Amino acid sequence: ARPSSPGAGSRSLLPLEEQLDVEARKAELISRMGSSREAFALEGWMPKDRVDGLAQGLEGLTGGRTLLFPVKSEESPPTLLKNRRGPRTYEFFIRFYSFPQSAEIDPTLVFAIVFPIFFGVMLGDVGYGAVILAICLWLIWRVGNPRAGRTLVPRSLVRFTTMIMPPSGMKQLAKALIPGCLVAMGLGVLFDEYFGFSLAQITFGHFNFQLFDPVSNSGVAKLLLYAGYTGLAMVSLGFLFGVVNSLTEGKKREAIAKGIWLVLAWDIALAGLALLHKQITINPVATPLTGVFLGVAVVLILGVAALEGGQGAIEVMSLVSHILSYTRLVGILL
Repeated sequence: ARPSSPGAGSRSLLPLEEQLDVEARKAELISRMGSSREAFALEGWMPKDRVDGLAQGLEGLTGGRTLLFPVKSEESPPTLLKNRRGPRTYEFFIRFYSFPQSAEIDPTLVFAIVFPIFFGVMLGDVGYGAVILAICLWLIWRVGNPRAGRTLVPRSLVRFTTMIMPPSGMKQLAKALIPGCLVAMGLGVLFDEYFGFSLAQITFGHFNFQLFDPVSNSGVAKLLLYAGYTGLAMVSLGFLFGVVNSLTEGKKREAIAKGIWLVLAWDIALAGLALLHKQITINPVATPLTGVFLGVAVVLILGVAALEGGQGAIEVMSLVSHILSYTRLVGILL
């Protein structure tokens, strides 16, 4: 075989380099097609009722040298949440979890109602609620006045927290926690809890304004029962939202399945309450009502399996766990 000359390898790479240079120029040209020194093109989503206002604003800024026209697209538009000033604060959490589709129900209002209540129930103390309230108010003031002077918070802690959440997010979180702090303080008065102590303990029995004892056996039982009712209500509301969303999207099969899940949740809850109040026993022969609950549950589970497959029937236990998971509110309180 004849040995190649020293420059043969470099010469063979020249066509490849030229081709890569051409492709790089094409990519650069495509990236610049939307703008130049004299003009630029911008594309985005906007509600129809705001288009006229945008056109007037752009014409005023550019002296009428603006072209604005709608563009047809097969893509699904992003979701724009519309809420009043109060519930709008809790859109922060909705964005954190998942945005609803444009045809689905916006859960922000429900979240704005239940979040402060759940937070207040878990805290249930006047002292702790007041401390967190003060921190929230200070944080809102501090973010709104970044040049207000030095702070006692270490810079390393400030840098660490801003890495996790930007200042605007901290402000939104602080605003969302304020109603929960007020609920916690109100329940703290009801439970007579001040930094974990009662006024009776602090004043050696001279003042005792406790209206409800959450630590007593009857108090714990009532709170657990209320938590179970809350869990059933929240799960039911979720299924109702699912039915409405499925019907809106034209998915009748999914709507029927979610309706079956709703009835199944109530069947299990009513059976549990009847068992708790000793109205039925586990033996269906001794109490025929037990057989009724079991029969209804079996029919509903078969219906879920027919609509969603075997995986849906397996998730029956997760339904029970979702309802009972709300008892953790009481566990954190105690």
